[in-house]
Amino acid sequence: AEIDAALSDAGPGSHRVRLTASPHPTLLVEVTPEEPVPAEPPPVTATSAPGAWHPGLRIAEHKTLSYAGHRWSQRGAEAHGADHALLLDGAGRLG
Repeated sequence: AEIDAALSDAGPGSHRVRLTASPHPTLLVEVTPEEPVPAEPPPVTATSAPGAWHPGLRIAEHKTLSYAGHRWSQRGAEAHGADHALLLDGAGRLG
């Protein structure tokens, strides 16, 4: 019912829906318009971020809201003119 209400409020067209539920209980429904896909998508660039991936770190094995390491890597990629950062472990392997 919450999703139907959010989509009804959003109006016509294609939309992206994000549903967040917690044990508190909290239910959050976010609806954003879907952007049209261009006929010729722009190229995507990436750079590597050595040492940014830590496969032995237990927290890295779980979904978490802690994005500090990822944001640091993304900012480094953007500083080098790239769209994305490829996270590498200490041995240079892709995460």
